[in-house]
Amino acid sequence: MHRRAIAAVISCLVSVSFCLAGPPGAAKDGYEISVAPGRDSGIYRAGEKIAFAVSVTRDGKALKEGQVSYQIVAGGTRTLKQGTLPLAADGAKVQTELAEAGCVAMRATYKLDGNAQIRAEAGATVDPNRIRPSLPPPDDFDEFWSRQRKRLTDAPATPKLTPVQAPKVSWGPQVECFDVQVDCPGGKPLSAYFARPKDAKPGSLPAILSFHGAGVHSSSLMSTAGYAARGMLGMDVNAHGLPNGKPKDFYSALLAGELRGYPTRGMDSRDTCYLLGMYLRLMRAMEFITSQPEWDGKTLAVRGSSQGGAQAIVAAGLDARVTILSAGLPGLCDLTAGEANRAAGWPVGKRKLTGKQLGTLRYFDVCNFAARTKATAIVRVGLIDHTCWPSGVLAACNQLKGPRHILTTPNSGHSWTPREAYTKADTLFWKLLDEQRKAATPSQPAQSRDGALPAAKGGR
Repeated sequence: MHRRAIAAVISCLVSVSFCLAGPPGAAKDGYEISVAPGRDSGIYRAGEKIAFAVSVTRDGKALKEGQVSYQIVAGGTRTLKQGTLPLAADGAKVQTELAEAGCVAMRATYKLDGNAQIRAEAGATVDPNRIRPSLPPPDDFDEFWSRQRKRLTDAPATPKLTPVQAPKVSWGPQVECFDVQVDCPGGKPLSAYFARPKDAKPGSLPAILSFHGAGVHSSSLMSTAGYAARGMLGMDVNAHGLPNGKPKDFYSALLAGELRGYPTRGMDSRDTCYLLGMYLRLMRAMEFITSQPEWDGKTLAVRGSSQGGAQAIVAAGLDARVTILSAGLPGLCDLTAGEANRAAGWPVGKRKLTGKQLGTLRYFDVCNFAARTKATAIVRVGLIDHTCWPSGVLAACNQLKGPRHILTTPNSGHSWTPREAYTKADTLFWKLLDEQRKAATPSQPAQSRDGALPAAKGGR
């Protein structure tokens, strides 16, 4: 299979939010509504006028009469403007502004006959490079995570690799796939699918790990095999340490029962927080893949979307060997944002946190891991994302210490992203990864196979 075709297969499996034909709720019975800021990037300066334009069409023709209702909100919490706008030949327009760094979003609604309505939304960001996390990391953040690394070191485990049939696609005969189970502190093992090209030479391959969005699933064998087909060591990590390859009902039952509400479990203590086990499994996954004799010791990539995007940034912050990360609409960013009168990242949102929970979540906030990696980063930001709010994602982006490519999309929410926005990020990821692979010549010294947590210096 051609490399581009393989990349397309992998991309469809890793992506979680670009597959719908259009934004949900924006079209009905021949009517369609759209909202857009005056700039394609949605980026403005403090005090600058932000002009939103609304268009309503019927069977492709612009409506020149009627009105739309609208609301403009800053940070997901503060209403700046609301009211109605008359439609005209060129639609309807309204302006707003922010005096400080942040994010705004406008939602417009058009009523149809009866109780039906259509709605659309677009966002903008003001001085995005100046958005900062709401709280600093705990003073003992690095010490705490160094202790967690020692827990792994003190509990060595022999990986159990069970061969599994490679997917029945054209690259199948060239790769070999395994179910991997490795004991791990935190209650559940590392559980993943792992694949490598057959007959790979020692020290010859870059490595890539992918992580899952929220929910309960098996690891993806297809995407893992796809990585190997591109000439890499590939691994797709099960977020919960569950058995792989079970029927769909197996995972659905866990989500409805044992793992219901897992993201917010144990938030009163850093030692009982559910995320601790998840992060320990990330560390074990990187420990496993970098211990493979075929790894080149130079290129280690991590990627994912939503919860998986958060895991990618956390992985990079916990292991200095990560060289490139791609995070689409990452969750777990600026979890204490309520302290700054902003909506916090998934899974907190607008939930009111107790003092204990505020203290706990600072140990797991993506912002604090972003400050501890120098990896090249690609981050997609949806400016109308009501799950992984853009202000928190941008706050995390501003902590990154390496080269960064921040892609803002004014009309991207969490359940829908324009195909072109996702494609741009995905194409950039493979381009940068290929460049890293080519630059990693045999004459260069390999990285240490012991990935220590680097201390981040300086304030915010």
